[in-house]
This record gives sequence, C-alpha cells and structure tokens, in this order.
Amino acid sequence: MVALLLLSTALLTQTPASVRRAAQTISPGDIRRRIGVIADDSMRGRDTPSPELDKVAQYIAREYGRLGLKPGGDRGTFIQRYSLDRVRIVAESSAAFVHGGPGEGATLKYATDFVFADNMFESGDYAGDLVLVAGPLRTATADTAAVAGKMVLLVGGRPRGPDRERVLGWKPAGVILVTGAPDSIWSQVVTRNNRAQLRDPSRKVGGPVTLVVRSASILPVATALGVDLSAAQSAATFKVTPLNGAQLHAHARIDPVERNSAPNVVAILEGSDPRLKNEYVVFSAHMDHVGVAGPRGSGGCRAQGADSICNGADDDGSGTVAVVEIADAFAGMNPRPKRSIIFLNVSGEEKGLWGSEYF
Repeated sequence: MVALLLLSTALLTQTPASVRRAAQTISPGDIRRRIGVIADDSMRGRDTPSPELDKVAQYIAREYGRLGLKPGGDRGTFIQRYSLDRVRIVAESSAAFVHGGPGEGATLKYATDFVFADNMFESGDYAGDLVLVAGPLRTATADTAAVAGKMVLLVGGRPRGPDRERVLGWKPAGVILVTGAPDSIWSQVVTRNNRAQLRDPSRKVGGPVTLVVRSASILPVATALGVDLSAAQSAATFKVTPLNGAQLHAHARIDPVERNSAPNVVAILEGSDPRLKNEYVVFSAHMDHVGVAGPRGSGGCRAQGADSICNGADDDGSGTVAVVEIADAFAGMNPRPKRSIIFLNVSGEEKGLWGSEYF
C-alpha cells in the first residue's frame, strides 16, 4: 500500500492508463517473495558489515539490472562502497603532558586520567597553547585566531550539533572535555574505548584530537594555572582565556585492526524531459538490520527461544522491497517520468545512518 501511494503521488503528470499499468505491476505476491529473500534466515539479519548484507546488495543490484536501470555506483556498477575500518587505541603508548606555566610537569595517564572521545584521529603528537573556553557556545564571539591551533579546555560539556560545528570551525589542535563521571561509569567508558571499534564513515579522519579528562585529574592542573573550574563551568558569558603560557602535548596512538567496507545500491532511471531530467527524485530505504541476537546493549535483538536471527522484515526489508517495486513500476512506463529518479538502498542505518551520510 505504501508503495502504491508513493507511486501514485509521483505519477501525477502521467495519463490514468499509464498510472494504472504501472500500479498493476506491484502485487502482494511479488512483495512477499522479495521480502522472503531479504529477510530469510540465510541473510542472518544483514548486519553492517557482513557477507549477508553484501548478498542482499547483489540481489537488489541484479533486480535493477534486470529492469534496465542505469548503474549509479562505483566504476559503472550498481554498488557504491564506503570504508569501514576497525581500529584500536594503543593505550600503553598514549599520554598527555602539560608544559610551561605554573602547571609545568603535569602528566595525564591514559585510562586513569583521560580517554579519547572518539577514534577519528591519526596516530601522532598533538600540541598547542592551552586556552580556556567558558560560557554558552551559541553566543561565541571569539576570533578564530584566539583558538586556532590551540588546545581548547572546554568546560561547558560535550558540544553537539551546531555547537560542535562551531568548535571544529575554530580549527583547534585539540579539545579537552571535562567529565565528573563516577568510577563505575568511568570504568565502563575505559573498557569500551579499549576495544577495537569501527570508525564512523560519515566523518573525515584527522584532527582535532579530543580528550575526555576526569575532573579530579584536571583540577590540580587548572588550579595551578589559576582556573576556578566550578566558576568556569557555570559561566553565563562566553569567554576565551589563555592559560599563562601553558601548553598541552598529547601522544595519540591508534592501530588499524581490520580494513572493511559496506555497500549501498544506486540505480538511476533517466527522465524523459531534456531539461527536467537534470533534476532527481530519490526513493530510498535501508537494507541493513542488526544481525543476530547478542548481549543486551550490543545493538542486536533478543533471541526468541532457539531463534537468534534478527530477520528485519519490517526494519527495513519491507521498505527496501517498496523501493524495488516502485523501480519495477517506473521502469515499464512509456513515456518515462520527466525527471530522473534515483533508487537508493543504503546500509549502516542501524549504526548511525552511515550509508546515507556517505551517499
């Protein structure tokens, strides 16, 4: 029904007869058969990445090829691949030091005093003058030169959305975030960060490096540098303060554990109007699911008795099939729609919209 509604809406410029013929190509039997392929136990829940996800992508690509659609992927194929590298932070080789100023000689130990906020950096040494940034970021008035290339001590919590983009736009050498997490939570954070993890393919690898430092560890350093952490954390006015010539130097070490990739499927039906065919309408759904049942919090579903496969017929096997069915209907139309149409099946949705971001 969803596929029929979407198709009817998109075909307003066609004749009633052509719309009827296109709609009649979508049948319950076809939908059931295709969902049965995508959500079969043999596909093992289509985790990203997995061999089974690749099988589903190849199946969809063959369907688009059979329909005579134009490939929109890599090197003249329907498959578009994005990198999924798994990396591990080298804890024993990572550390941070404060040089110069009253805080001279302070050492921050990885896992004991700090962790890295993510794994999107390259191995290297990151250093710069320490500057304190306090107050609401949305009211930031700092000249970029005041923070560019610096190690920014950010005490107002982890920036997100526009605030994060604002901080990245300053082009700092690094960002130091302060956390008051209790021992129990900190232990979980360290355990998670010490595991090999996938990199986010939607983000560019590189600086700035971001450290999350425990408040008890940074407090003596801040005090020596004349910073009142409590006052800075509750500041109502945005302000950038250089910290008495002190510098922070971070040794950040990371090793690749696995090189991998995941697929999107991209097909194009070229429009019939010489001018409007340069405009594109996109029909999209994600073809991945969460794989097989695992421990609570791992991202998978729960096993139902002996059944450990998260089939994902409706998340989003049904949506994936709707896109293929709509492509089937459009491909048989004469005349074709005026605008070009992209049929896009993405992966990594369950992990954070990875395939969509990459496309």
